[in-house]
Amino acid sequence: MKIILILTLLLSTASECLPYSYETGGSADGAMAAVYVNIQPDLGWKWNEKYPSTFKIKYKDGVATPNYVFGDGKIRATFAPRKNDTSAVTVVATFGLCTKIVCRAFRNQEFKISYL
Repeated sequence: MKIILILTLLLSTASECLPYSYETGGSADGAMAAVYVNIQPDLGWKWNEKYPSTFKIKYKDGVATPNYVFGDGKIRATFAPRKNDTSAVTVVATFGLCTKIVCRAFRNQEFKISYL
């Protein structure tokens, strides 16, 4: 009984802890804006090259761009800001990470970025 309880606790806390860290940033220059997200897998995890890695840019009003492909955790996007834009967007990414034992898919991970 104790083993089941410990296993349940481990699985419930493991799902809350993401096996990656990230850095975001952005800038605007006249009529164009640029944003980036660098996703770094934790020790023991690696980028899953076999799982399609895509991202889209979602504006404050909910409108989103089509999906774009990225690799190795490096998202870069340059775009013309929309009218009435609030100088912030959300990058929504889907990607996979693996250890030697298990692979996990991360769908619709949101990274909020201000580019001013």
